[in-house]
Amino acid sequence: MTLLMMHLRRIDTLMRTQDQRQNTWYYKPIDMLVINFAVISPDIPKVIRFVDQTGYVFDRMTFAESTSLHDELIRNGFKEVADDDFIKLVGLPESIKDLGGETQPVYSSGKFWIP
Repeated sequence: MTLLMMHLRRIDTLMRTQDQRQNTWYYKPIDMLVINFAVISPDIPKVIRFVDQTGYVFDRMTFAESTSLHDELIRNGFKEVADDDFIKLVGLPESIKDLGGETQPVYSSGKFWIP
């Protein structure tokens, strides 16, 4: 691997780490092998994006200004990512891949969401 490629890889890793730190992450184990993540980003503060384990956004919900997104997620079975052992084992997606739209409106459909 060339020195330039090693430098570019390091910059990419630092950018992904910074992206993860700027966002507030939550997780919800669905079954033994599936975890749904929710992310709140400072650049879109009243939107919860739901992300799969590979980082693809599959659903999103927009809330009123007065809504506590943290409380909404906790009420619906999500846990905030902290330095707990579970998330250390599983890890966060390396990056968020937001292609727009909802490919699987699991939560925004209301079927699996407690208002």
